[in-house]
Amino acid sequence: MPRKSATSQRRTLSSGSKAAKRASIAEWDALLARYPVGAPLDRVAQGAGVLAANACVLRLLWTGRMQPFDLVLLVLLEALLLTAIANVQMLFVPMSARMEKPRPLAAKLGVLLFALIWLAGVYGIFLGALLGSWPELVAAARDPWLTLRHSGIVWPLAITLVGAGVDAVRDGLHWKARGGYFMSTPGFYAGARWLTLFLGGIPFVLPFFALAIGLGTGVKRTSEFLAQRARKEGWKRLRARLLWLTPVAALLLLYGASNLLEAFRYASLTPLQLWALGYCFAKFASEAFVSFLPWFGSKARADEAKALGEEPVDATSGAG
Repeated sequence: MPRKSATSQRRTLSSGSKAAKRASIAEWDALLARYPVGAPLDRVAQGAGVLAANACVLRLLWTGRMQPFDLVLLVLLEALLLTAIANVQMLFVPMSARMEKPRPLAAKLGVLLFALIWLAGVYGIFLGALLGSWPELVAAARDPWLTLRHSGIVWPLAITLVGAGVDAVRDGLHWKARGGYFMSTPGFYAGARWLTLFLGGIPFVLPFFALAIGLGTGVKRTSEFLAQRARKEGWKRLRARLLWLTPVAALLLLYGASNLLEAFRYASLTPLQLWALGYCFAKFASEAFVSFLPWFGSKARADEAKALGEEPVDATSGAG
């Protein structure tokens, strides 16, 4: 059997790469049509809803009407219910409009087994062994319904379900009017809850990641901004001066972090309360990320188009 030449192989790989990038651009276009960058009021309303819901949870924790274990139970139930709503939405959408194709049952069972082992390990270690919440864990395993009735999660769960219902209706109306790929807003928020559930149990890991990503993005954008103006002599001098400010910024960040830790110490928070506070930050950070999807999508779409040698297209119009 004759072998393909190296030139032919490169051409085949290049063709496959272009097809993958065009498919990715189509997905980003669908996302930007559903959540247009040019509709800031929608994003503000979305962010305000996330902030209000998490403020309600934090208040319930602070007043003692919700315990840290209840917070984990709330995130778990929200993840399950939002995933169920997203799956119901997909029942009314043809396969061609789905971005993710169905996976075989064996793959689903493997992911489920890994998830159960991970969650049992993380929450058993941090919430149970280290923070002394074994009685709540055992009571919930013995009588889940009684635990749910005595928890303070009814109102936050109701807020989440009402918001998911409104989002589901808007998703359906948008897709019927535009067609293309279907975007499930409850599905995005379900992903945020699963992220909180899997990483939020490790103290302050998600807030740390969010801070690191934010700082990294800020440094990258600043570098790109300065690189575009590097030919101008005045900007060269300014960039040289900004380099001297880097240690100062690092010291200010360290100073702020130490003051925050000192404030926690003076607040006389127990380790369990401090863990719950970190979990709230993780929950807010993962849900707030959904509100920033349009801006991430706009940048990713422009990068994909640039890689194909195409001019960026304004994808900010569309129904919210």
